[in-house]
Amino acid sequence: MITFEAHTPQEKWIKKNFESKAELIRETGLTRPTIDRICKDISYFYKYVPLLSKVSRKSKESIIRNVSK
Repeated sequence: MITFEAHTPQEKWIKKNFESKAELIRETGLTRPTIDRICKDISYFYKYVPLLSKVSRKSKESIIRNVSK
């Protein structure tokens, strides 16, 4: 299992809604480098909000609101 420390707001959101990066990879079908880039780059995270919304069953607005606090 790939565990990680959450430093950025998007990492905190991911950690709150998924058990690990491995689970996020399984759920979304994205690659590990893509997940790492989503965690580091907020603009890249926003690009994948629709997919994250579908997988986490949360609204796009709530995801953006929680990350941009």
